Amino acid sequence: MKKEDLLESLGEAGADYAAETAPDAKPAAPRRRLRFLLPAAAALILALVGWLALRGSRTAQPTLPSETDASVISTENAAAPSQPSADPISPSESGAPSPETSEYQVQTDFTSDHLLASPTYPTRLLYPTLGRDGMQGIPQNAYQEWLDSVQTVKTANRLGDDDAVMGFARACMTDLLLQKPGENAVISPLNLYLALGMLSEVTAGNPRAELLSLLGADSLETLRERCSRLWNYHYENDGANTCLLSSSLWLRKGFDYNLDTLSSLSANYYASAFAGEMGSEPYTEELRRWLSQMTGGLLDDQIGGVTMDDETLLMLVTSVLYRAKWQDEFTKARTESGVFHAAAGDTEAFYMKRDLDHGPLYYGDRFMAVELRLADDAVMRFLLPDEGYAPADLLRDEESVRFLTRRGAWTQQSGEMGDWSYYAFPEWEKKSDDLIVHLSLPRFKTTSDLSVNDALQKLGVTELFSQGADLSPLFANTGANQLLQTMTAVGRIEHAATLSVDEEGVTAAAYTVMPVAGAAPPPEKEIDLTFDRPFVYAIISSDYQPLFVGVVNTP
Repeated sequence: MKKEDLLESLGEAGADYAAETAPDAKPAAPRRRLRFLLPAAAALILALVGWLALRGSRTAQPTLPSETDASVISTENAAAPSQPSADPISPSESGAPSPETSEYQVQTDFTSDHLLASPTYPTRLLYPTLGRDGMQGIPQNAYQEWLDSVQTVKTANRLGDDDAVMGFARACMTDLLLQKPGENAVISPLNLYLALGMLSEVTAGNPRAELLSLLGADSLETLRERCSRLWNYHYENDGANTCLLSSSLWLRKGFDYNLDTLSSLSANYYASAFAGEMGSEPYTEELRRWLSQMTGGLLDDQIGGVTMDDETLLMLVTSVLYRAKWQDEFTKARTESGVFHAAAGDTEAFYMKRDLDHGPLYYGDRFMAVELRLADDAVMRFLLPDEGYAPADLLRDEESVRFLTRRGAWTQQSGEMGDWSYYAFPEWEKKSDDLIVHLSLPRFKTTSDLSVNDALQKLGVTELFSQGADLSPLFANTGANQLLQTMTAVGRIEHAATLSVDEEGVTAAAYTVMPVAGAAPPPEKEIDLTFDRPFVYAIISSDYQPLFVGVVNTP
């Protein structure tokens, strides 16, 4: 349905919007339209992060070799590699879930003789489950204990009105997503932000100042605090949902490194440190194996192209593995094949179908949009360009980008049936409609491998890529290291990501490698909304941080 037909079908609401958007229209008073949120029963299936030893884990020191002095780590005698570890997704030993543990967890321990220092991950409570039958049979006290632990973690680490990560996402997403015109693309702004935060720890002078400006931090201490909160708020590995954030440094054997810097990277980014012979195949394979484990094997084709040569001084690496189910899953029996009108020509797609009984449907000057809630309380927004527009037009349009990355607000309203929670977006209320939306969304998988350098340089980060970039915070103050510091520069920063959507939910992964060298009655109005041409999407966490943003040109 065209937007003009939609506005006509919506009667008074459509007329109001058309009048508001007319060239000579006067601003209309906003009308509050609140979207009914699923009642408390839905919250019972949320899979958020578990128990946190509240702030202690955020200041944990890395586990270090015993023969080190108080300020220097030497890599002179780094050892040979160990054998590969088991598959990263591990069921319980019996092959079936137990009452005390989750269905699976992602392994965070990585065995390697190249390992120089490792962080202590926070202790989190596992989601209590007896299998796949929802809440049936779960003791209430076990569930309440888990829920209390989740609330403790999120309260301690919520960023609130801090919009720095979203501002960073808005600044770089257009250039990155349109880097390869006509192709599918996806990025993880959260992963990129944490990667550049790590890079700021090992730089000094102008390179650090440029990074801090881009990341919206007035000091390194402010950035450390923000990144630590981001990490702890979003980290989930409790068996229900997964948001595994991982970081590592791959150092050159034979040099002395500053323990304070490694300790800060461990405390604020949970970064492991490795040391080995740069350019050697065993050391490169260890890096690839670490990346594969931490991304659940989802990016192995891209990881195979990650290399270290004999001139590489160090590699900084971050990754994220994300899995979440829809709060309301699509019914597989309703999935049907259909035509997707891609720019390169029509192709077959499989459309998942669901009826959104209370919308809302959003519409702007160039798009219509819906959003779906995930079980971890993140939302996934889908923007369908109006006919005559393409995803590139939306990504260059201020209104569309603001909508895609907007913040929401929790509000409370009292009614005859008691207090109900609603999810409201005041700026967009007048552009949404509470109606039945017959949604058809294609199953899709998007994978991309992008260079970040050009986008960063456009945003003012230039000296990192010049010979002689100051990386003095990383090294102990020896003559050899001082010489290296005058020769270093950051190479090609690579960001790879993948995201797939099906009837059950979302699975996604990303990494960045930085080398250095109960409901109300349903409404009467209805609309069919089919995403049968290229579209844009985003996953926004419950703390309004951009986990993933992407464009689908062909599902």
